[in-house]
Amino acid sequence: MDDYSCHRSFSEVSLCALSAFAVNTLMVTNEKDKILLSWSVRLIRRRPRRALLAIAAVFFASLAVLLSSHNPLLAGIAVLLLLSAISEYLFPIHYRLTEQGIHMRNFLTFRYLPWPQVRYCYKGSQGIKLSPLPNSSWRAAFRGISLWVEGEEQERVAEIIRKYRPLPPETAARTEEKSK
Repeated sequence: MDDYSCHRSFSEVSLCALSAFAVNTLMVTNEKDKILLSWSVRLIRRRPRRALLAIAAVFFASLAVLLSSHNPLLAGIAVLLLLSAISEYLFPIHYRLTEQGIHMRNFLTFRYLPWPQVRYCYKGSQGIKLSPLPNSSWRAAFRGISLWVEGEEQERVAEIIRKYRPLPPETAARTEEKSK
């Protein structure tokens, strides 16, 4: 595992997906880890017409795999891969902020980012992005966790982040200089 965030491999997730109990227990925190805030988001409700397009694309792509390979197993794998690629849009995203870190669960995706590893965060039009990278870059889109929140909920999440996210060394040094 890299030192940025804890991602489970596809095979681990597939095994967990077989059992609803196993999926639910992945988000159980230890007894000492207090849950500060939890919520769920369904991105499909924002643009339902795109859902039809996405589902049609998955259907036709898997049909093309089936017709070209004559192998239903490959077509099934294609469906799983395509669904996992667009899962944040199609399926609910469950978030939980705890004293230890940020948890995110969605279909075949489970992510955890401890507070000490959050090095960069910023507010966007749709929510807050937390990244283990020191600054914004093209890699930031593929690392960390995007928290889809809006309105008053976004301010509550921002307060928790300010409280639990440690300041990076360069920011802490600048803050100390200003306070003197």
